[in-house]
Amino acid sequence: MTNILLNHKGYSGSIEIDLQQDCLFGQLLFINDAIVYQGENLPELKETFKKAVDEYLETCAEIGRKPDKQFSGSFNVRIDPMTHKRLAIESIKNKKSINSLVALSIEDFLNKTESVLDAHTDSDPFSEAGFG
Repeated sequence: MTNILLNHKGYSGSIEIDLQQDCLFGQLLFINDAIVYQGENLPELKETFKKAVDEYLETCAEIGRKPDKQFSGSFNVRIDPMTHKRLAIESIKNKKSINSLVALSIEDFLNKTESVLDAHTDSDPFSEAGFG
């Protein structure tokens, strides 16, 4: 199954299914608050998501609060010890720190992922997933 996120004004939201309530719902991601939205179908969910983003941004502006969750730029990565050793060797060969090699690798991966996604921007992911 494809992991699909909703996007509006640079904000992302999840898509969840509640089989007991027979509805769709989601939550705004990477913000300082818990904001949820729901809909009975995908078009309604997309609309309530957009309204939730707009209202959240308006409220934050009114009270002078930053909406975005801050990221530290630091996280732990656990890898196989042999991979760690190979990475250390490559860092010496390339005269770069392990941290900079990992950061470059992540940037390269994200750029490749974005270029694949950009190639599909004209298509509707809901239709492609069989929902349209």
